[in-house]
Amino acid sequence: AKTSHMADLASFLGNGALSVAEFLEKDFRRRCVCIRSDRVPPVLPTHDVAELCEGSPSERIHCWFKEKDKIQTVEVEDPQAATALHELGGAALYFRAPPECGEALVSQYLRDTGLGGRLGAGRGEVETFVGRKGHVTDFHYDFQENFTLQLRGRKKWTLRRGPTHPLRGTSGHFADVPGVAEDQAKARAFLPRSGLPKKRKRAVTVTLRPGDRLYFPAGFEHRVETVDDPNLSINVSLMADTNADVVCAALRHLLLERDDFRARVTADTDFTQLLAVCAGEVMPALTSRFLALPNAALLDDDRHDDDEPRVYRVLEDPLPVPIAALPWTLVRNPLAAVVGGDDESNERPTQKKRRRKKSDTKRAVLTLLHGGNDALEPAFRATLAMPAPLHDFLFRSLDHRRDTHLRRDDIAGSGTNEGANKLRLCAFLYGLGFFVAGEPDPVDA
Repeated sequence: AKTSHMADLASFLGNGALSVAEFLEKDFRRRCVCIRSDRVPPVLPTHDVAELCEGSPSERIHCWFKEKDKIQTVEVEDPQAATALHELGGAALYFRAPPECGEALVSQYLRDTGLGGRLGAGRGEVETFVGRKGHVTDFHYDFQENFTLQLRGRKKWTLRRGPTHPLRGTSGHFADVPGVAEDQAKARAFLPRSGLPKKRKRAVTVTLRPGDRLYFPAGFEHRVETVDDPNLSINVSLMADTNADVVCAALRHLLLERDDFRARVTADTDFTQLLAVCAGEVMPALTSRFLALPNAALLDDDRHDDDEPRVYRVLEDPLPVPIAALPWTLVRNPLAAVVGGDDESNERPTQKKRRRKKSDTKRAVLTLLHGGNDALEPAFRATLAMPAPLHDFLFRSLDHRRDTHLRRDDIAGSGTNEGANKLRLCAFLYGLGFFVAGEPDPVDA
């Protein structure tokens, strides 16, 4: 396959050599894929080592030296010193790619692969590797999904299947960092439950030349040898929260709504009783519909930068779902919340605030799963901008009550503009996961 860029997954796969759909169905998170190409896409602003070091957002550049059977890592803050260690001292370099390259690639590849789901729980970075001839990184595995592009020189990769969905990697580059070895050992303790390969398969070797690409899943063991100088490659490294993270965050969110679970642990805390309450009362309430996810159309909207707060204008932006597709009854999702935006408090608007001009635009912040961690950081956050009357309706009618049920016809009223605007607001709330479907339409029942 020949291609001039790798701005998205399709171009990485050769623009037709392997379709995205086929890759996601048969290869992604399952097996390695090598794409041959004789064109080097201009993903980096330069191939000059000194300029790349200067433009990296990394606070420290990792300089790797081979000492017998061990890799010695020296972290350098000064880009010029790192360049000198590479050119004069024979060090291989590792650092993050320039922001203009990294941010765009990570965002696009997360969208294309679906990693992180609609909660936007995916993240990643673009790593730059500046090799030196003879440098070898022995067998290890990563916990990220990896998309590698060879830009200069050749690298010999030897790959073999390793553990499934590892929680940590096993790179020897960071083995001397305090706590890393212990963390890796603790993470490996989970692997027998998820399954290591019963019989190690024969390793496969592939040599990448400039323009070639390699995808290898998390957990695949790999050995990398730099064949010649100069040598340059980048790797789009993607990761996401685990399914356990999301389920546990949802359960914690519901538990924190109860006095008995918000109470602090004491010497006489009755965990047997608490577990019985959790199993008998809380878990049954955690149905799949409450793990509602933002509509894909909202997350795929190119107008929004993934690193910036999402702002949706209720009366102007395209609807995430058609009004006709709204459920007959909308039920408040207990895992979601709407709080005041800008300078507004979280309380219902006061009479004084209600006297403001109807043309005033006010904001509300919607969050999902903000009770899943001590910092109350939501898994998803978006801002809705709307006229003051809609903002008043939002807090007056919905507020924070878990038992909120709204019927579509009641919201629409007599077909006035006010009713139509309320339906638009509810369409956004439904698309973002604040509402889930209640009882079915009696016509369809």
